Amino acid sequence: MPHHSSTIQRIATPLTMASFAIVGVTGLMLFFHLAEGQIKEAHEWLGLLFVLGAALHVVRHLRPFVGHLKGRTFALIGGVSLIALAAFVVPTLQEEAGGNPIRQTVGLVLNAPLAEVAPLLHNDGAGLVAHLRQAGLKVDSEQVSLEQVAHENQMDPRQILGMILP
Repeated sequence: MPHHSSTIQRIATPLTMASFAIVGVTGLMLFFHLAEGQIKEAHEWLGLLFVLGAALHVVRHLRPFVGHLKGRTFALIGGVSLIALAAFVVPTLQEEAGGNPIRQTVGLVLNAPLAEVAPLLHNDGAGLVAHLRQAGLKVDSEQVSLEQVAHENQMDPRQILGMILP
């Protein structure tokens, strides 16, 4: 066995295991929205170590890896994985090719003056302002947008939208 093969053998599995643990834990933290700031960066950058470890592991175990590629189990799991990936990628591609119409509509509503949003809710601008003020929010006038109200009150605009929807 050449020296580089024993080096790969010595490094591949421990690197894959350690980086899997890191990517797994940080991925769960991101999924459950725990400490997202630096964790996201750590997850992305240290994920590259996982890719490196996995690639070295494949090189080390190439023959069994190729055997797995030919099996039914891989075809089934690979197919289901690709379908799941497509469920996330296709909407993103649609957004880039003109946008998701629902997101575009929500964006328009969030950025329109309250006076223009109110009729969509069977209300008028003054009534919508009163509703938001009654909920404890600072609202300057019916000419501001939900986005501006959210910013002024240090809230996510979607929270404000949830407050006004029937």
